[in-house]
Amino acid sequence: MNASSSLNEQIAYYLKKLNLRQKEAILTVAKTFIKEEANMAIYSDEFMEELNRRALSLEAGSVKGIGWDQVKNNAHAALRSKEK
Repeated sequence: MNASSSLNEQIAYYLKKLNLRQKEAILTVAKTFIKEEANMAIYSDEFMEELNRRALSLEAGSVKGIGWDQVKNNAHAALRSKEK
């Protein structure tokens, strides 16, 4: 018996022992996992690699990031300059 089969059997065994409220909670968790997986599929491998590379650069200190307040200020300034 492979590990996947054993895992499926264990899940089936314990599901039979749960009450309705517990089964609803398990269903909610399962649906959340599926949604998260679907959302992750949006990002390509290349995008995730680039994101990870940039995060590592920030953590290593080789790149200086800017804070959220500075990002907001820059965005507001850009919008104000377009309004003129």
